[in-house]
Formats: sequence, C-alpha cells, structure tokens
Amino acid sequence: MANKEATIYIIDINPPMWVKNETTKLSGYDYAKKIISELLHIKLISGRKMDKVGIILIGTEESDNSLADGESYLNISVKYQISQSSLEMLNTIMNEVKNENTYGDLLDSIVIASDMINSHCKNLKYKKTIYLITDGNSKIVNDDEGQNTSIANFIRDKDIQLNIIVVDYGGDEENPNLDNISDIKRSNEEFFRNFAEMASGEVWSVNEALEILNEFRTKDVKATTLLRGPLTLGIPPNAIEMSCWVYTKTKELTLPSAKKYSAVSEAAAGDIEEKTFAVDMERVYSIKMNTKDGEKDVEVAQENLVKGYRYGKSIVPFSSIDEEQLALQNEKGLTILYFFPKEKLRREWLMSNVLKIVSEPLNKPSEECFSALVQSMAMNNLVALIKLVRIKNAQPRIGVAIPIIKANYDCMYWCQVISTEEVSNKFEELINSMDLTADEDNELFAPKSVYNLSYQYLYQCIRHRAVNPNDPLPEKEDRLLNMISPNSEIVNKSKKIASELKEMFKIEKVDNNDKNKKGFGEVVDNEIKNLINDIKNPESTVKFKTEEEINNMHMENIIETSVKDIGSMNPVEDFKAMVNQQDATILDKALHKMTAMILNLIRNAISNQSYEKILNCIKVLRETCIKEDEGNFFNDFMKDLKKNLTIPDVDEKIYIHRDFWQVMIDNEMNLIKSEEGKEGVTEEEYAKFLEIPSKAVENSIKESQAENTGDIDDLFDMLE
Repeated sequence: MANKEATIYIIDINPPMWVKNETTKLSGYDYAKKIISELLHIKLISGRKMDKVGIILIGTEESDNSLADGESYLNISVKYQISQSSLEMLNTIMNEVKNENTYGDLLDSIVIASDMINSHCKNLKYKKTIYLITDGNSKIVNDDEGQNTSIANFIRDKDIQLNIIVVDYGGDEENPNLDNISDIKRSNEEFFRNFAEMASGEVWSVNEALEILNEFRTKDVKATTLLRGPLTLGIPPNAIEMSCWVYTKTKELTLPSAKKYSAVSEAAAGDIEEKTFAVDMERVYSIKMNTKDGEKDVEVAQENLVKGYRYGKSIVPFSSIDEEQLALQNEKGLTILYFFPKEKLRREWLMSNVLKIVSEPLNKPSEECFSALVQSMAMNNLVALIKLVRIKNAQPRIGVAIPIIKANYDCMYWCQVISTEEVSNKFEELINSMDLTADEDNELFAPKSVYNLSYQYLYQCIRHRAVNPNDPLPEKEDRLLNMISPNSEIVNKSKKIASELKEMFKIEKVDNNDKNKKGFGEVVDNEIKNLINDIKNPESTVKFKTEEEINNMHMENIIETSVKDIGSMNPVEDFKAMVNQQDATILDKALHKMTAMILNLIRNAISNQSYEKILNCIKVLRETCIKEDEGNFFNDFMKDLKKNLTIPDVDEKIYIHRDFWQVMIDNEMNLIKSEEGKEGVTEEEYAKFLEIPSKAVENSIKESQAENTGDIDDLFDMLE
C-alpha cells in the first residue's frame, strides 16, 4: 500500500441538488455535506502529512480551473487545490457553499479532477481516489462515446479509483422513489454505471456510502521497525546469528496527545491567513546571581547541567558517567533461551503487545537460516522463549515466539509472558523454606539489621564523589555485603526445592574446554571489577555552591504548580507552593495539611533540633491565615496545640515535647487578633493565651528536657 494519498472530492451544487425531498425534508446537498464531513473527519483525525485532498464544486458562477478556456469546462471551480486537509475545508463545505443557480457538466469535473491528480502525483507512488457526489438530475454532455472511453481508460491506466455516489440512486433497492425517477436521472445513472465499469470504478447509493463511512475503523499506520539486530541461537562463539527485523504486530491504540495553540487577535493578525499558531515549548535554565549591577538571572546551557542528589543540606553532582557505571549492560538484539512444546503454552501467560519477527530483507543467508528455524519449529510443534533487548543497555524482556508460515515468507509472533502458576507455586515453596523464624522469640536474620544494599551503596558513591571528585568509585563495604550473605541454615533447608526449580528450568552446566570463553557471570564480574577499579573520570570542573546560593535558586518557582502535598523535608516551601496556586480548594487542603504536618513534626522531633523548623511552619501558617482571612482556623489550631503541649493525657507523643511551648512564648507566637484580620480574638484573650497554666507545668517542662537529653544519648549509643 502506498504511503502517500491524493483524493479529490467533487460536489455537485447545480440547482437540482438544493431541492428538498418531500419525505426526508433533506436536499441532495444535505446528503453531500454528511458524506464530505465523514470523509474529511477521517483525514483530519489521522493527521497524516502525506494524505492530501482537493475539492471541486460543479455549478459555480466562475470557471476557476486549469482547463477552462472560455468555451469548455465552464462553471466548475477548484475550491481547494490538493493539500493537507484542514478545518477550513470542512467549515467551507458545511457553512459557506450556496446555490449559485448555474449548471456545470459532471463529466467535465471528472476530467478536471483526473488532470489535477495526474499533475500532482506525476509518476510517484500514490493511492489516488476521486469521489463524485451528485443527484444525477443535471444533463451530462456525453454524446461522444469515443471521448468517454478515452477518459475512462485514462482513469484506469493511471490507477485512479473512481467512486460515484448518487442521491436517491435508482439502483438502490431500498429507495422508495424508484417510480418517480426523471428521464434525465435515469439516463445519467445508466451512463454512470457504464462509465464506472470502463474505468474500474464503483457507483454507490447515499445509504450505502453512509453505512460504510459510519463503520468503526482501525488506524492506518506506516510499518516501522522497532529493532534491527541479530537473533542468536546458542552460546558464543559457537552460536548461530541471523539478522532480523522486528515490527509491531498488534498494540493498544493510544489517544493523540493535545498540543498547545495560541489564537492571535483579529487586529494583530492583519493579512495573515492563519490566525492560530502552534506554541513551541522552549525550556530555559537560569540561576540568580549577585553582580555589580544587582541581582540578575544568568542563563545556564542544558549541556552544562548534571543531576544532583541531596546529601544532608548539600547537593552532590552525579554525572552521566557515574550513572552509566550503575546501569545494566545489555547488547541490542534477540536471544533464544529455550524451546518447549506449543501445547504447554497457556493463553493466559501472554501479555503486552505482539511483535512480528522477520529476517532482514535481501539478506539471503539470514533469510535461509531464519526460514529453516521457523519451519523446523512448526514441524516439531515448538515455540521459543526469547529475550529481547530493543536498544543497548535497555531492560531485557522475556517472551514466547510462535512460528508462523505465510505464503510468501516465514515469521514469528513474539509476545511478552508472565511466570506460570506452576513456577509461582514452586517459588512460593522456596520462600516458605527460607522462613527466618527460628522460634517464637528469635529470628535467624533480623529485618531491622538489613538495609537496601543498592540504596546504601549509591549514597556511599555520592559521598565519595563529593569528597574525591577525581577518584574511582569505591568497593562495596564488607559490612554491606554481610547483610545479604545467605544464612547456612536457610541454605540447607532450601536445597531440595532449589533442586526442583533447577529441574523445572532445565538448568545444566555447559562444558567449556576453551579457556578463552567466559560465562555470563564471569563477564559481569569482570566488568564490574573493571568499572570500579579502572574507570578514571576527567578532571571535575564543578564548583560547589554554598547553601545560601542553593536557597537563592528558587527551584520551588519551577515546580510550585505541581505540588499537591506537604512533605517533611521542606514543609514551608511546599505550603507556599500550594497557596500560590490561587485555588480555594487547594488553599483549604494546604491549611489542613500544614496543621497535620506541624503536629507530626512535633511527635517525631528529636529534642529541640526540629523546633526551628516547626516554628517556621507555624509562622508561615499564621501569615497565610491573616492574608486569607482564616483567623478562626489558625486560632482553633493554636488552642488545640496548647492543650496537647500543656495538658497530660491529651496526646502523649506531643506532651513529651512540652518544652516547645516555652519556645512559642519566647518567640511570641500568639493568636490572631481581630485587629490583624477580619477574623480574630479580643485583646484580653490575646494577652492571656501564652500564659503557662501552672507552676507544675513548668516543672514538667524541665523534666521533659532532661528526658529528651537522655533519649539523644541513648540514640547515639545505639548508633555506636
């Protein structure tokens, strides 16, 4: 099928097309609009740049076409030359075309359309189509049979598909007006049938056309390869490799993504035809810097940016070279892992999209080898388990390839699979055999002492890179490796089920007499060792910023519109970002989330180290409540907070930190008065609020401080 298309829509607007049917109350042009809207809708939805259309009107006062010479091809206008379909075309046909009370010849319009397509397509490979929509009630000058035959032969020889759609077509058995057809219409329909037969075209009734156009349809797409690479069978260097291409066979049709457009005002547009333009997104990175002329935004090129990870309050740069060292190394291509009988493949294992594997075209050795493999699999009723890596170092996918023998070629259908229920059950038995519980009170491997090795090693690398920017990355520490070393008792308990899994997967040791050959594990171990010990990074040109400079970068301005929650790391910034979205619903959500965060921070505070952060949260909450006239909300929260901090048994986890109330007093963090906002308390209530209820509370605060100091000492003892 040609990737390029050229389509001409010929619409009859001669006076008979505007006469309404007494039964349906619709004119011929009403039907024409329905058909054209459906045809253009298909083109607009697909949006293919190489799918071009043109529109011709028959029965116009002007004769705007390339063949008009003053005597022939009159009253026919090319409304739109062959170009990509647009909403303007649809709007013109639906709203702007009027009855101009003139007659044009239908056969002349077919000649003009054929000439337009021939001039546009030349000898290039196009799918060429002409649609003529008419009621057949206008006289056609078709006396010259030789000329008619010549036109039909030209259309057939140029491989142009002619479709004539007739309103109230006499050949339509469902047409109730068969007996009322005029002689001109009957004669024209006879001519349409004969002419379409000579041109290898079709004649349709409006009902047939609308029925076809209203059917659901799939999206036409150009076949493009997802992968071009080797299909490997066996273990290198004795493996067989054949060059293959992988296409998408079946996949979910996704909705097109929306694009941003900007409408230009009528006054500013002037003579510009298109008043709507696509908005090109351009991302600019900048930092605020203090110069002699004051604070300025300095633009930073994207190639000069590196990812940064937080390490305490500092940000440690981590380059793409560092990330590559931690990435999984995989070569692009397909690898056959295993063959098994097709009857053992269960339908419910298959998932995801279906891919089609074929041999590389015009590669004779690969074609013969691939064809032999496919036919051998089909003869023995086998399917293959194949690993697919689409691009270098991508995550591998495991799927089943089913042999398919076509009339002209052989191929495989590949589909990603999930693990079988049998395998899942075996793994469940393996997990049960590795039970860590020795008895009711003891565990062979306490989860509290086990940490994520990758996470810990990553931050070990970041710390090392921050201090030693030019040195290789460090080895993993023994204490990290000891965390994941298997317990000997567990290993002994799991030997039996492990042997069953080994038998299930047919795991066999391959004899390898060649000392130069390396197994997968050995290759990986050597590569990791080389990466850790031998990689040398270029001299770092990164300049670390001070904490003040980092704070001045105002990254929250970039992401504030996407903040939907308040985190414990930067609660003040998150709260401000939510408030700045100028949404009443989000404001209410932000206020409640901030009060919850303040209480949570108090409950989890380590002595007085977190008090400054908590105090800042209360300050920004107070300022916002004054600005947004939410004084009652803030005052209610403060009263509840005072109860929790000064009265035992209300909230024990908060009461432990009752010394925080003294911090509130020292910083005069009080209620909102009515003078400060529309909502607030009286002067008398304001003056009494910060008072400590009794001397006993003061004593309890001192006790709390002593308790918390002891907690810190205990914490450091545990860390040691």
